[in-house]
Amino acid sequence: MQNSELYRRGVVTPLNVEAELALRDNNANLNTKVDFFEFQNDRIFESLWDKKLFERINRCCDARLRNYGEDIIEFEKLKSLKKEVVRMKDSSIFSLDEKEVISELKRLCELAIKKKMPLFFIL
Repeated sequence: MQNSELYRRGVVTPLNVEAELALRDNNANLNTKVDFFEFQNDRIFESLWDKKLFERINRCCDARLRNYGEDIIEFEKLKSLKKEVVRMKDSSIFSLDEKEVISELKRLCELAIKKKMPLFFIL
């Protein structure tokens, strides 16, 4: 099954090497060991897009996150991402719902750093 079928509009971190390989091969299934969150709805996603959340992530991680695309933030760049996420969480431009998403992103960053795994953005 393709990653986008399972984790559309979400961020995923593998919990073991097998899961990482499945995600990289775009061949995850329901038994793939991951932790992830999905954007609650398109309104929140679009609002975060408009407020440049993904642009900021792209800049700090030299990534290419784009709407209806997939990208990987490798383990080596996650500490930079976490710092940027913390700055965004403290920003007054984000609503409470948006800050919940940012908190989830921070949580996944911390887990991925602990596990030495990448983050997969499936937008």
